[in-house]
Amino acid sequence: MTVFGILLLLIALVTSIVLAVKLNKNKVKKVNDMNKQDKRTLTIALIFLIIGILFVSIDSSNSNKSATKPSINKREKVSDRQIISKFNELIANHLSEDQGFATGKLDENGKALPEGETREPNTNFAWSTTINKIAYYDAGGTNGIKIYLTADAANVLNKPGILAVAKQAQFAAASQIFIDYRLVNFFDLSTKDNPSLPFSVVCDQSGKEIGRSSALDKSLTLDSFK
Repeated sequence: MTVFGILLLLIALVTSIVLAVKLNKNKVKKVNDMNKQDKRTLTIALIFLIIGILFVSIDSSNSNKSATKPSINKREKVSDRQIISKFNELIANHLSEDQGFATGKLDENGKALPEGETREPNTNFAWSTTINKIAYYDAGGTNGIKIYLTADAANVLNKPGILAVAKQAQFAAASQIFIDYRLVNFFDLSTKDNPSLPFSVVCDQSGKEIGRSSALDKSLTLDSFK
């Protein structure tokens, strides 16, 4: 389309030059003094000029859109990766800290104790010792989390026990998501009908799924597990 537009512009330019030379030779200085043929030639040149400019402008606009769109998509993808990476880092640090409190390896401020020194384990964080990892999970187009149980937890805990620790992990993930509004939007926790919990999949240490939260309200119940 650009080639066609440029061709029209060239035709308009050449026609205008030829007409200008002819009018100058005939000492015609006003449009009203031009004969009908010259007026028609001038009209055609102007039409070609206008159409040529339109074609070039439209094609240039489309080219800019085509060039910009991949760039925008690329930024979106990079942004998603950054959000996922940030969440994984936040929840990993949070889980590690809870495990430190549960095993007595951290002081009350979350700082590591000197080698060989321990504190009384905090049973409020005991659930964290049954979790290997919590990480982002794409649940078929839904941005959710995956909760990996330890081998002992998967083999020893009954359904109520698994439900209890999985819900704690889900709450822990939600607490980290609400640190940043971008995470809130990414995990779709900002709507009034949402219980403010991420969609969650629970699996054993190998990654095999053993349960998932309700698609309706994202809650975990005994019926969530096989």
